[in-house]
Amino acid sequence: MNIRENCEVIVEKHPHSESLNKKLMEDIKDFYFYSPEQNKRFTTVKATQYNVKSEEKTKTIQLIESWVSSLLHRTYFSSFLSASKEHDARINMNIWFAKYNKGDYTSNHCHINYALHSFVYFVNCPKGSSPLVFTTSGKRIKAEEGKIIIFPPQLHHRVPKNKCDGRITLSGNVGMVE
Repeated sequence: MNIRENCEVIVEKHPHSESLNKKLMEDIKDFYFYSPEQNKRFTTVKATQYNVKSEEKTKTIQLIESWVSSLLHRTYFSSFLSASKEHDARINMNIWFAKYNKGDYTSNHCHINYALHSFVYFVNCPKGSSPLVFTTSGKRIKAEEGKIIIFPPQLHHRVPKNKCDGRITLSGNVGMVE
């Protein structure tokens, strides 16, 4: 039997995305991106990628994390976070940048074993930037600078072949740590 997911997905635009994205573009200059060839065995992202270590999270990246936390709290977690405070739990995020040039893509996948929620934030979207596609439903979300999509980890998604150079996203998985 085939079914289509019926899940709530958060789609928002950051009110200060222009200045935020400018700072993120400066931040990534210091990172060494792995090429698509280096990623082949380790990830579904067939573009250049950089996994941000905890100690490398800049103030701008931390601001995105805070925004994600507040959007999740507002939408999903008010009762969950109240309960988690009793168990001394906190939100933890694994974050990575991906830079897509012409022909780069991400294969269909989900994050069900890695996260409570996942997100994609669009940093740079030149003309020809590929959308984020939720595979089962076919829902396409246009790549627009400053837009964030937060979704449950069981949603299968992909990025079709990109038609330009320089599409940059900041993505992550949100989990809980006791």
